[in-house]
Order: sequence, then C-alpha cells, then structure tokens
Amino acid sequence: MKNIRNFPEFTHFACLPFIDEAQRAQIKAIQDRITAITEPQYPPLAFVISNYNLAHVTLCMLVLHRQDTRVKAKQIFSEINEQLTSILSDTVLTFSKVAYFSKSNPKTKKKEVSLIYL
Repeated sequence: MKNIRNFPEFTHFACLPFIDEAQRAQIKAIQDRITAITEPQYPPLAFVISNYNLAHVTLCMLVLHRQDTRVKAKQIFSEINEQLTSILSDTVLTFSKVAYFSKSNPKTKKKEVSLIYL
C-alpha cells in the first residue's frame, strides 16, 4: 500500500530502546520539564507524552507486508546484532531542534503534523 506521496507505507520500525536507568531518568526529567512548560498554556490532553520507559531511537523504517520478509528481516538484525552493538557502544547522541514531519490532507489540502522529532 502506498501513501499520498506514493511511497510505501511503513509496517515495521527497527528501534534501539534506552535501557540504561540513568538515561531513562534523563528522558523522564525532560518530559517533566516539557509538561511544566506546556501545562499553564495548554490543556493536559492537548500535549500527551508517552511513557519514558518506551523511549527509543528509530534505526530504520521497513516495509514488510509478507511473513517471509518479516522473518528475513528478523534474521538479518539477529545476524548483525553483535556488529551493531559494537558500532553503538561509543555512540554519543546530540540533538538539533524540535521539528516535525507533516503531510497534506488530500480532502482539506491542509498540512497535518504526523511526527514531531528532535
């Protein structure tokens, strides 16, 4: 299936979860600050923050409609796990600015935010 830009719809995301408790605590602190900034001006449900325990970095987005391709992708990631872990062991993350992906609604022709990222 394709989306409005004629690109395939992604079905799976390969993600790197934050498993270190200190990192999770930092993410929770950032979320608490964002909540403190937004609460006075916006209703609580207008700005919903996901559980900090689910925080992750998306490594790649995949189109895996068939079971055999899902099995193959899982096999590939399993095979490269050691190399990937080695590559990521010295990784330091830095962020730029808050931005977002948007798409146009074909009915209203208005831009809709689909994903906000840092």
